[in-house]
Amino acid sequence: MRTIRSTPCFRASILAILVSNLQDVGSFSTPSSSTSQLPAIKAAVIVPGFLTGRDEFQPLAESLIAQGIPSVVIPMPNWHWIPCIGGRSMRPVLERIDVAVRHLAASDGDITAIPDVGYSFIDCWNDFWTNPGGVAEVGGSADPDQYPIVEPRGTFPTAGDPKGRVAI
Repeated sequence: MRTIRSTPCFRASILAILVSNLQDVGSFSTPSSSTSQLPAIKAAVIVPGFLTGRDEFQPLAESLIAQGIPSVVIPMPNWHWIPCIGGRSMRPVLERIDVAVRHLAASDGDITAIPDVGYSFIDCWNDFWTNPGGVAEVGGSADPDQYPIVEPRGTFPTAGDPKGRVAI
């Protein structure tokens, strides 16, 4: 059996959102009185580190699952980070995290219910040239407060109503 320490998963930086049965956990969805009454979902959402993708972290998710912790890696290949290179906005990656967490909440913690984001090379290229920030001052300014609002390209599947809360 391969250990996590021998994989890139251990060496790369990751963010794992471990969800526990806490009373005062925040909700990723819009706050409302009905959301706060939903049960907490126990799962780990693994966000690939900069310039890494789902494939590098799948062994970590499988290891956590084998230990009884439902786990899912944000479904994105490493090239989805390209629009963020050079100090540009992290919004394209944040949108992928949002999709995964919302679907996890809507599926009551079903880790197999996380859809892929539809994203082409052309989408990536256009996002790279329009994503605000960076050394080239995309968006016309080095000041983030002056960045234009740019929606990332791609197809982001809409999740249903949440059936549980996901702590972040």
